[in-house]
Amino acid sequence: MQGEVPERCSVPIILRFLQDRLETKLAVSILRVYIAAISAQHVRVGNQTVGSHSLVTRFLKGAQRQTPYN
Repeated sequence: MQGEVPERCSVPIILRFLQDRLETKLAVSILRVYIAAISAQHVRVGNQTVGSHSLVTRFLKGAQRQTPYN
């Protein structure tokens, strides 16, 4: 997102980014790659990585249910 510091942006900003990608019919497996890359560079949120944050994991589960063929 414009104006955000990528390594420190909030989880809702990351979820919005992922949702935008999902809406372009991007495969869930590719979203997982995005999350891994973001987690590698992003500061920890609380005491966990972005990829293990409960909202991100719930988002991925929902995306998988929405597009089970991916």
